[in-house]
Amino acid sequence: MDLELAKDLKDRLELKNIGILDYEKSRIKTYSVDDYIEIREKFDEIISKLSKHSNEIELFEELYNYIKENIKYDEENESNIKTFYLEKFSNHNLFASVIDDILRVLKIKSHIISGISYDKPNCMWNQVKLEGDWYNVDLASDLKFKTNKKIWQSGHKLFSRMMR
Repeated sequence: MDLELAKDLKDRLELKNIGILDYEKSRIKTYSVDDYIEIREKFDEIISKLSKHSNEIELFEELYNYIKENIKYDEENESNIKTFYLEKFSNHNLFASVIDDILRVLKIKSHIISGISYDKPNCMWNQVKLEGDWYNVDLASDLKFKTNKKIWQSGHKLFSRMMR
């Protein structure tokens, strides 16, 4: 739901809550409309900053760096869309969901992959198509292991023929 529709529904129908799909738990999470509006404003702000790039790699690199610099990796606390956008922390799998949501709006192909990563079962990461090539992207692992290398650029390029 876009921001203007949420504001309109809040005013006209005195809507109090709204549901958003939680990818990790495959259920609808309920937020207050005010929280949703604040989350959506933050989402739209990020999109507007990224939309100025004409090159997919530059655009993705800015998204990657924005998240890496602004969102704390936190496995101890329950995380959701609200904690990601407003409280600026996230668990491992939510990173993949948010990246996928943002890239979908920017019309960049992305898939969420679920499997085992390092020592973590039930891990989620992205496969992202940039300038015709597919890359594995696990931003949460970059944050968890505090690596300065960009995993999506360092040997994780997939064979394009396999992913077409």
